[in-house]
Amino acid sequence: MDEIENARRAHLSIPGPLADSPLLLNATHSYQNPILHKTELSSTPANPEVFAKLQAMIRDREAESHEPDSMGSISLAQMKMQATKAWVGSVEQEHDMWYRVRHHDLLQSLLARGSLPFHWPERVENPGLSEPQTLSSAYKEARDLGFAIPEQFLEAGERSSYGEKEAFYAATEFAENRCTFDLSDIDHAKMREVRQLSSSFLIPNWRPGAAPFVADQLWIVQGPEETVRFLVLEIDGEHHMNQRNQKRDEQRDAYFIDLGYEVYRVAGWWARIDPFRVIGDFLSQALGMTSFKSAFDFAPGNIREYVCFACNKPMVRWDDNWISADYRYLHEGDLSEEDSERVFVHRQCQCEG
Repeated sequence: MDEIENARRAHLSIPGPLADSPLLLNATHSYQNPILHKTELSSTPANPEVFAKLQAMIRDREAESHEPDSMGSISLAQMKMQATKAWVGSVEQEHDMWYRVRHHDLLQSLLARGSLPFHWPERVENPGLSEPQTLSSAYKEARDLGFAIPEQFLEAGERSSYGEKEAFYAATEFAENRCTFDLSDIDHAKMREVRQLSSSFLIPNWRPGAAPFVADQLWIVQGPEETVRFLVLEIDGEHHMNQRNQKRDEQRDAYFIDLGYEVYRVAGWWARIDPFRVIGDFLSQALGMTSFKSAFDFAPGNIREYVCFACNKPMVRWDDNWISADYRYLHEGDLSEEDSERVFVHRQCQCEG
């Protein structure tokens, strides 16, 4: 991919008045005032004999040593996970359904059983790529499960918007701990609280017979003391900025809150330029992660400032290393990074320099 040409097209797509907008447009909650859901198990195990055997094995392992080695810790964690499965029972049917289409009623059913998704896979158009499920695919799967979906909905949204795709890619890089940003140990621990990240999450419409709402992203996050949080992240395009659509979004957000979801809205146009900063702003608000400001050493407040020092052409952070710090353009000779001033360039320009 030609990163300079890709950046040029992305910049041209953004109206001038939106270039200095905030990345996080709205948040109904935060890590300081979350909506918490209890994850209590049922009063009796689904498989009592298996559960009793596993509990005995866990007690024996825990009695062996107060400081087990790493392999022992892994084995103990696996036994505890198997014990939970023995208590809850099989969720194979729910697992298969989640793979096809994720929806509110299924999530509530799993919550009632005390067995929520944990890195469950889902169907995508391009397996192996971190892309969201398209609207048309989600609606088709929903119709097959019995949802009322008007025919015109099945023909729309054959492709996700560019901003939605970029935001989901960045989100999966964070959720799977694949990005290379220098986050603090505390923030890495907070990322491990993310149990599930999914796209195209269906929520029933308040109007009987109407097609369900489709949230762009659903984050299931572990809370304190056997609780979880359900975070809806919406990647808003430019059409959300007019007064009529903003009023509609407010009504929809209030409805989602009543159903137990926290709602966060980010700028889709910023996601076309720097999706990692967009997701970083969301996670700072939602999880209280504080090291993003220092992790993003290049973070201008205006999209038009994303310009390469070397070639003076637009930049985007399509991947976490597409914007590179460079020292050669301001100083001659060999200077250490500590002694020289940094400028920021395309990765492509740095490689060619």
